[in-house]
Amino acid sequence: MLRLNPRNMTPVNLLSTHLEWWQHNWFFASIISLVSLIVTLIVALKSPESAELFYKDDKRQLRVKYKR
Repeated sequence: MLRLNPRNMTPVNLLSTHLEWWQHNWFFASIISLVSLIVTLIVALKSPESAELFYKDDKRQLRVKYKR
């Protein structure tokens, strides 16, 4: 499945090898993608930085809070 030859490890060959792995293991790849999406959403919703946005507009500091 994975052919790793150090002599011809160009970026194109690495990309084709990676895409070949995803084609042959689409079930595991879909599980990995789903788990990473869920973990990303949980981390984004739990972080306190996602609740407040700070930015400057017209030399005034506006504070926007999103209430959940």
